[in-house]
Amino acid sequence: MSGSRLAHYTSGATLSFTYLDHRTQTYQQETLSQADMLRRVVQHIPEKHFRMIRYFGFLANRVCGQYLPKVYEALKMATPGPVSKLYFAPMAKAFLNVDPFR
Repeated sequence: MSGSRLAHYTSGATLSFTYLDHRTQTYQQETLSQADMLRRVVQHIPEKHFRMIRYFGFLANRVCGQYLPKVYEALKMATPGPVSKLYFAPMAKAFLNVDPFR
């Protein structure tokens, strides 16, 4: 949960946060004890050796090159070009005004 959703925190007692209720399409505020909040967060931790599915469907590594251009065409989007590589030295010179090799 991001810090922007935290509405109020009482040290050692309760935690209030806001969320969007999709049934009513309104923002609701809920107050929980620290133990209850921790129980809810722990439910989202996967078990040991659990395989998380990251890419599936047309984004799967096996068929991405075959189907992704068709998806772009169906959505009338331009196919993105190759991404240029970022290297540490030019980034350090641009943002920090420091040459890392000197």
